[in-house]
Amino acid sequence: MKRIPISSTGQNYCENSECDHIGVATPGRNCSCLRPEGQSVECADTEFTCMDGTCIPSSQVNDGIAQCVDGDDEMNTVVCKPGYEPSTNGTCIDIDECKEWTLHKCSQECVNVIGSFLCSCFEGFKLSNHTKCKALGSSPLVLYVHNHSIKKFNITSNESILIYTDLANPAALDIAVQDGMLFWSDYTDDTIMM
Repeated sequence: MKRIPISSTGQNYCENSECDHIGVATPGRNCSCLRPEGQSVECADTEFTCMDGTCIPSSQVNDGIAQCVDGDDEMNTVVCKPGYEPSTNGTCIDIDECKEWTLHKCSQECVNVIGSFLCSCFEGFKLSNHTKCKALGSSPLVLYVHNHSIKKFNITSNESILIYTDLANPAALDIAVQDGMLFWSDYTDDTIMM
């Protein structure tokens, strides 16, 4: 067992240290090696350099435990390209944007690809503006009651077209698409019309 003092008074020690010079031990943390005063010591490729010059294993960066005296090993110092996020071992890993709608905003389906995502649409729809799916076929229509009439509104052309007029007080609509039938209720006449 090798003991190396961490201060000039020798009050604290790093047990089992492999430091060539001075070892620093803080309660609840692993031992870190300090650079000797006035000398430049580089950390190995497998190590992280703390701001105070100590070297710690890269596997201890962003592990939730501050090994560097000032905690800079837990500051998530890894900068990643868009579509990637820092991992606990200091590398960048792919973000699965499809797991959270705010990251992709695909209106129907999201497919994760490395560093990004793609949107796709169900059968009968086509992709528009990279994230939105639009229905194929004729323009969608909205049927509605207005005053004493029933109208249809073309969403694509913003055109309102009169279907029935001079009705007493139409209130609710239903449609049997396969039969091509339109039903409505009239609360003045207490009737259901078709």
